This record gives sequence, structure tokens and C-alpha cells, in this order.
Amino acid sequence: MKTEKGVDSQLTIARSDRHDSGIYKCIAENPYGRAEQIIYLAVQERPDTPSNLEVFEVGSRTVKLSWRRPFDGNSPVLSYLVQYQPLKYLQSHAALNLAGGDWSGPNIINATLPSTSVSKSYDSDLRESAIVAGLTPATTFLIRMQAINEIERSTFTDPIVLKTQEEAPTEAPSNVQVQTGGERELIVTWQVSSKRK
Repeated sequence: MKTEKGVDSQLTIARSDRHDSGIYKCIAENPYGRAEQIIYLAVQERPDTPSNLEVFEVGSRTVKLSWRRPFDGNSPVLSYLVQYQPLKYLQSHAALNLAGGDWSGPNIINATLPSTSVSKSYDSDLRESAIVAGLTPATTFLIRMQAINEIERSTFTDPIVLKTQEEAPTEAPSNVQVQTGGERELIVTWQVSSKRK
């Protein structure tokens, strides 16, 4: 294309993706000489989904998650979003599968993990890990996560199921009463404190 300063050449890559990233060389040549310019092109896009999400350690109120670091889309991962929801006791497999696909209810809890809070391993598996806090003791949760960079969010991982550990009671039983039963028998009754949240 002609401009006031001469001829302007353009290269347009329609619907570019990560595979178009790389080194490009532009060469101009005429009878008087040759010039070239090398350009590195990095096509930025949303990150891939974290893979191999696993429960590494489980406490009563915290859980340590581990996953394989995703491709960052040529834009550093800024944070991870962890979503979890409690599951009802003895929920059926059919209901569990249904819950695995329903993440719009009021019981969904979001926890953001900044990249600065994520531990990284530099072995061949490129794993990362982080601790999620604020869980409820002795509760089964469905949990999933996604990666976030400046461009967009990845899709979520498939959800996994975990159960937090129990805790020792914080209060002694109340209203303890003893009654006689049959011969050589005592009946002891009491009230337990409400479940700690």
C-alpha cells in the first residue's frame, strides 16, 4: 500500500491462535541492497484449563489442592478461582452427577487464589498447589477451579469430591440426666451442642 513515506506492506493473519506465535522475518530487497527485520509474535489468549486436579492434604477447615500448571495463553496467570459447594449426606450418585453440573445455586462459594499464593514445583510434571481455607468440618464438598489471565478465564476443571476431617467438640454435653433403669442399669441422657459452623 502506498503512503506519503513510501510503500507500506502489511501481513494479516485471520483468526490467529497460539500456533501462529513465533519468529517472523520481514525482508526488503532492491538493486541497491537488502534489509531485514525480525519480529517475535506472541498471540495472547485465555489460559488452558488446569489439569489433574487432586486433593493433596485434608484438614477440618482447610484443604491443599494440587494441579498441573496450564498453558498460560502467552499472558501470565494472575489467579485461580476455586468454586465449591457442600453436598448433602448420603446423596445418591444420580444426584451427585446432577450437582456436578449445577453451579448456579445459592450454596456456591468462590475462593480466589492469587498467583503469589500458589506454590510451584519445577519438576517435569510442572505441578502447582495452594491451600483453600474456610471450609466446614465433617462436610462433603464438590470442588472445581479455573485459571485467569489478563485476557480471559479458562473453562473449569471437572469437579472432584472431598470430605473434610471432623473436629473435637468445643462444648461439653449439656443437660446430663441419670435415671434408674432395670436391675443393675442406669440410663444416661444428654444434649449435644449444635454442630459448629
